[in-house]
Amino acid sequence: MLDFISLLWGFIAILILIVACFLLRIYFKDKNKKKLMYALGLFFSSTTFFILAFGYYQNISSNILLFNIYRWGSISYVILLFHTTFEQLYWKNKNFDQVFYSYLFFSCISFTIIISNLVNRDVSTFFTIVGTFIVIINCINLIIKDRDLSSYLFLFSVFSSLVGAVILYVIQYSEKENWNYFAVFTFFISYTFLSLILGAASDRESKDKSGISSYFSIQNKLEDVKDALRLSEEKYRNIVQLAPDGIVTVDLKGYINSCNNAFASLSGYSKEEIVGKHITKLPTMRKRDLPKNLKLLNVLFKGGSQESFQFKWVHKDGSIRFAEARASLLKQNGKTTGLQTIIRDTTNQVKSQEELKNAHLQLKSMNIELEKRVKERTSEIEHLLKQKDEFINQLGHDLKNPLNPLVNLLPMLARKASDSKDREMFEIVIKNIGYMKNLVVKTIKLAQLNSPNTEFSFGDTNLFMEVNKVIDSNKLMIDSKDIKVLNNIDEEIALKLDILRFEELLTNLLSNSIKYSGKSSKIEINAKNDGDFILISIKDAGIGMNKKQLSLAFDEFYKADESRHDFESSGLGMPISKRIVEKHGGRIWAESQGIGKGTTIFFTIPNKDIKSIQNQFNYNEITKEVDKIIHSKN
Repeated sequence: MLDFISLLWGFIAILILIVACFLLRIYFKDKNKKKLMYALGLFFSSTTFFILAFGYYQNISSNILLFNIYRWGSISYVILLFHTTFEQLYWKNKNFDQVFYSYLFFSCISFTIIISNLVNRDVSTFFTIVGTFIVIINCINLIIKDRDLSSYLFLFSVFSSLVGAVILYVIQYSEKENWNYFAVFTFFISYTFLSLILGAASDRESKDKSGISSYFSIQNKLEDVKDALRLSEEKYRNIVQLAPDGIVTVDLKGYINSCNNAFASLSGYSKEEIVGKHITKLPTMRKRDLPKNLKLLNVLFKGGSQESFQFKWVHKDGSIRFAEARASLLKQNGKTTGLQTIIRDTTNQVKSQEELKNAHLQLKSMNIELEKRVKERTSEIEHLLKQKDEFINQLGHDLKNPLNPLVNLLPMLARKASDSKDREMFEIVIKNIGYMKNLVVKTIKLAQLNSPNTEFSFGDTNLFMEVNKVIDSNKLMIDSKDIKVLNNIDEEIALKLDILRFEELLTNLLSNSIKYSGKSSKIEINAKNDGDFILISIKDAGIGMNKKQLSLAFDEFYKADESRHDFESSGLGMPISKRIVEKHGGRIWAESQGIGKGTTIFFTIPNKDIKSIQNQFNYNEITKEVDKIIHSKN
């Protein structure tokens, strides 16, 4: 059962906790570690009074741990008082963090020593009393130094705590229970004085908040806030004055409160000519714009929104200028007090936009004219291309028809000729007729490939098998020169190809390599995936080519070996090959290290939709033809 004296000790413990919580609350507001240090000190010292409240000090031998905590509570309070007075006397206006961490350090050290029972209670009591006397001496010095009310109250509080501690020490040894009431009274007086310091610290009339009361007052923080507010207002004024845009404030009645230097510079008027005038009397305002601007002002004051607006205004020199403005309400304590407008001169920008608009109109007119000319040229080209196709087709028939009887009859006449010279002459004629027919056929084929109307029929094809097929079809020519042809293509590569045209392409390239390669040589056919394209190459060890020959390799009627008069070669095989590759959406080129070092023909076939590439190619060809005609006309 708790007796009356225990209740009194409990009351003091709770009082100390209330004061500690109050200081902790102030700390969370102003983040001043003085409050935090005092709150921790009071929390620690409250343990002594809770132990007194529950009577554990009467059974010290039965619970050494609690008794040591009881002793440490008073020691930690003396450490707190010492650091407080030391800071006020010797460390004032310096970094308080060092005092705070010193207090935490000595509190932890004392706790470790007391709990570990490294010193007996007589020694700890002696140091507690000595420490208290030192604190009292410091308090007297503070009174002499500051003559502050809080210093007097702090001295009385410390002295009362000392008296109470001495009485408790006497009670423990003399067992004078009646003295408990006197001890309770002295500690109550001590914390009453401490509460009075709180009251003094909260007094608005108190001028000096740098003494002991600074540990309990929030006024310092409020003054710091006011200083920060004044500094912020000064910074704001500087920003407004230094801003590159004009800034104007208007009150609820429509009168100009202020304007910055930029607005005065933009308008040409001085601040004295602007500030104090009603917006309807502003010299920068055009009369015709007054109704619109007043309506806008009324909407803004009623809480409406207007992100930005454009308007015209009059400079002091009489010129009309353009501006963009943004407006926002000025509020104080939730009530609208006026309007702030930021104005930017956009005269140069508007003029640039007008010039750009005129340039766009001119460009649009030029585009219309150009489109008209392109349509005319395109129509002319289409007509020419159609005439060319019709001419080549007619020419092919006109040339092939007379040649057919000759091709068929001359071999019969050659067989009937009895004279060997006559047969030799017939053979020469037959070869020339064959050459002419081959030339006509390939010329027609090249013309068809050049036509944008020629369409290919694409299908999925295995590249490895297609190359093997072409090698087999040219086996007689390959075996006649004992050439080894290597197909190194991956068997998994599949492409969309026009099979007949692709076979013709490979036949042209392979026969060329065979033709210009020596006996018992080697030809390699390779392919690799380059992402969007498959790169195919045919490499031989033949006569090779120099730079000039490489640049002419795909020209019509060009032959790499001009010394040879080959009736089977028309000089159109490579141009036809080029057109077939391009119709597939790829490109073709030749590379060689020089004469006698062989040649490699490279070409690409796309790994995507062929038709889109073919259509793009046809469009590009027509564009080139249009450009040629336009340049020739000009």
